[in-house]
Amino acid sequence: MKSKGFATGIWVFGSCPDRYCVRGYKEGFSLEIALDRIAAIEGLRGVIMHYPHPINDQTVEAIKKELERRNLQLASCDVDLFSDPIFALGSLMSENDGLRRKAIEMCKKAMDMAEYLGAEVMNLWPGQDGFDYPFQIDYRAQWELLVQALKEI
Repeated sequence: MKSKGFATGIWVFGSCPDRYCVRGYKEGFSLEIALDRIAAIEGLRGVIMHYPHPINDQTVEAIKKELERRNLQLASCDVDLFSDPIFALGSLMSENDGLRRKAIEMCKKAMDMAEYLGAEVMNLWPGQDGFDYPFQIDYRAQWELLVQALKEI
């Protein structure tokens, strides 16, 4: 089996924020510097980025040029359905029709961005979509909402 190579998330080369240190554990730097650092690693040609940040309608052309300039390839356009507070009670499994619709449209847009930038993958991570604690939600109802959303996507 032929290897497709290795990829890394662009966020690994940033400030590394998490829920305990939202500003990050180190100084962040520009997308260009992160891509330079990735391009300098032997054998690493794939980059994973998120929609809608850093990839969006305003940045997609510049990102395409920056990737091409460094002979890098977008490996996956992941959709960020987890860091915006509007999705605190769910995105694809939200009981709020408007929020669920927004999440579905974001997934579709991420797929479009992935295709435009040459990636074969749009990845989504539902994580703890809409809940923080065991038995906080009706799992069957949430599962059905997720299945419906994925069928549409």
